[in-house]
Amino acid sequence: MKKFYKSPLMILALGLIVLGASSVGATRAAIMYQTAAEHVNFSTAVFSVDITGDIADGKLTFPAIENDIEEKGFIDIGKKYPETVKIVNNSNEETGYKEYVRVVVQKSWKNADGKKNQTLDPALIKLEVADGWIINEAESNNNDKYKEQTVYYLKKPLECGQEASFITGITVDNKVTQIVKDVTTESTITHEYVYDGQRVDVSIRADAVQTHNAEEAIYAAWGVKATCSAIDDGDIVSITQ
Repeated sequence: MKKFYKSPLMILALGLIVLGASSVGATRAAIMYQTAAEHVNFSTAVFSVDITGDIADGKLTFPAIENDIEEKGFIDIGKKYPETVKIVNNSNEETGYKEYVRVVVQKSWKNADGKKNQTLDPALIKLEVADGWIINEAESNNNDKYKEQTVYYLKKPLECGQEASFITGITVDNKVTQIVKDVTTESTITHEYVYDGQRVDVSIRADAVQTHNAEEAIYAAWGVKATCSAIDDGDIVSITQ
């Protein structure tokens, strides 16, 4: 009986889809004094965050990956593609408030028709994340083979108008070349790559909350318990559910 591989392994990329890129986790009262004869007014300080990078049609794109796809029709397995995705504090410049930032990342594999393939392992899509972020394992299900969510928190408060690096590289793990299935006929056994022709899909969502009364603000906005180095504006030391 003859044995052969049906086709070379080809991994495509859909790109990185932005979901809810800018949203408000919580607000706080900002006191605006007028004159001694007038009453004190309170206004609402709005916190906003955005995702920046190479954007086309409302989606973040991966130039290094797209260049390979354009030239070869697929991406190289095991190659780290340098990519740049950043998070920026784009709240009101007049208030200038710092923010705590949370980013939710979801990874999956999709078929050529765009449908999610839940039998494939999202963990084989490797994202290189910049220093300064902490993962909350309680909110993440990245230890489950076929689950796909990881939740990150920026340790240091992000100043108004400033940005923080998030994704710095993307790799498809070499393990995808080791996963095959056998298709048997009367005269042959064909080894087919399970991941052949599949597509990488990554989505991220970012939101922010105030740094005043830090631990209570984080809990009110996100329902998680944080330990911070100071009551206001402190670094996030740890996060638990």
